[in-house]
Amino acid sequence: MAIDPATGGSMGIEVVLVVLAVVVLLIGGTVFSAWRAERSEEREDD
Repeated sequence: MAIDPATGGSMGIEVVLVVLAVVVLLIGGTVFSAWRAERSEEREDD
């Protein structure tokens, strides 16, 4: 069961890249939402 660099290797890399992209988007969206919430709260105090 050797991994063929031309198929299995590239597929594995593509899957990892897709998973990383999704994780980054999810974390980025959560952080961005929390940051905007804090900004809006600061504006209300001002």
